[in-house]
Amino acid sequence: MVKGWAVRRAADLLAGAGATGFAVNAGGDVATAGGPWRVGLRHPLDPTAFSAVLAHRDRRSSPDAPRRSTKVGRL
Repeated sequence: MVKGWAVRRAADLLAGAGATGFAVNAGGDVATAGGPWRVGLRHPLDPTAFSAVLAHRDRRSSPDAPRRSTKVGRL
């Protein structure tokens, strides 16, 4: 819960400072602005594979999967 709050707070501070394109990833809790970004969700049984890749734009999410479950990069 605190990690999710910290990601939201960091995103709010970046946006408040005028940043228009950023990705904040703290162990899977993700906040993005600008983008589009691609967010890869790691496969729970194979750490070298992704189970899905999602388009992510101006969103915040908090996965139920273990830490290091996401990888964020620009499209």
